[in-house]
Formats: sequence, structure tokens, C-alpha cells
Amino acid sequence: IVIGSSCSLVENLVEIVLLPMWFILSVIWGIAMSIIYPIFRILWETLYAPVRLVLGLASFMSFICTCIYNFLGDIWLFVSNIVQFASNAEATVSPYEVSIWRSLWNDLFSQVV
Repeated sequence: IVIGSSCSLVENLVEIVLLPMWFILSVIWGIAMSIIYPIFRILWETLYAPVRLVLGLASFMSFICTCIYNFLGDIWLFVSNIVQFASNAEATVSPYEVSIWRSLWNDLFSQVV
């Protein structure tokens, strides 16, 4: 009984001494956080805003460059297909075709004279 009551007495004395200090520290901590946290938050946003701006502009520029690259690639593909089609459409003149054209010309010329 003596040990239990002496432990209870020590516990009560510690609570009596520490509770006011705990209350004072808790109030000071609450006031400090209500003042310091908004200041810290404002400073953080002020420092972080240019970083977000640069990252946003870099993302936008990469999007624009990708669109331009794809557009130019499509134009290049279209033009190369047209050139390839035109080069395939050019007929090489064979000697047989030349002789046919010559004979037609001669026949036409002979009709005129």
C-alpha cells in the first residue's frame, strides 16, 4: 500500500508540474504554427511558382515541337509520294515507240503533200 500510494503521489506531483508547462508549450506551438505555417506556405509558393511556370512552358514547347515535327513528316511523306508517282509515271521512250511516232508523222506529212 505504501509503494502504491507513493507512486501515486509522485505521479500527481509530476502532473501538477508538467501539465502547466505542457499547456503553455501547446498554446505557444499553436500560435507559432498559425503564424509560421502561412508565412512558410507563401514563401514556398513564391519560390515554386517560377519552377512550375518553366516546366509548363517546357511542356507546351515540347508539344508544339512534336506537332510541327509530325506535320513536316506528313508533308515530306506526301511530297515524296507525289514525286515517286511522277517519276513512275514518266514513260521511257523505246525505239519501237519512236518508230511508230515517226511512221505516223510520215503518214500525216504524206497526206498533206
